[in-house]
Amino acid sequence: MGNDRGGKAAGRCEGGRRSGVHLRAARKLQLGISAQGERRGSALSHLRRSGHGKRGGEEGVKGFTLIELLASAVIVAIALIPISRAVLGLMESEAISERMTKVAMLARAKMEEVKRIAAADFGLDLSSSGSFPPPNGSYRYTVRDDGDPVMKTISVTVWFDEDGDGRLDDEEISLELITRFTRRD
Repeated sequence: MGNDRGGKAAGRCEGGRRSGVHLRAARKLQLGISAQGERRGSALSHLRRSGHGKRGGEEGVKGFTLIELLASAVIVAIALIPISRAVLGLMESEAISERMTKVAMLARAKMEEVKRIAAADFGLDLSSSGSFPPPNGSYRYTVRDDGDPVMKTISVTVWFDEDGDGRLDDEEISLELITRFTRRD
């Protein structure tokens, strides 16, 4: 059986070992090479090519170093400072706008109240001051009546009393409405 060896080239050799043809084919499969000699892509080879492998000395390895991460963190922190200032400025502007709207609404309501009282009793002195009931307790008003018996001039001033001292300060938000009306006989 000298021809035994040639006949077993497609199968197993003596002792259960594979023949040289099968060993080469198995090695090509391990390397990811097709039968035509082209390199096949496998998940493992893709990961290694894209930089997800050992870092020690491989060329083309992608990723961030600690220094790069720290530098990017510093850049983000520096960028956040003006952004936070802008956000705080917007919040403050919104609060001022809300107070101005509330001052205008309360001044108009107080002026309507004073006009109703004056229409009922024209000779009554309408001068007064005080604060609005809650929830508008920080808003104060002053009503001035010039006392003219023929043509009254009424001034209503409403302001947001930030410091709570009961006086209108220069930096406080305020609105003054002035109206004139005569006696109807």
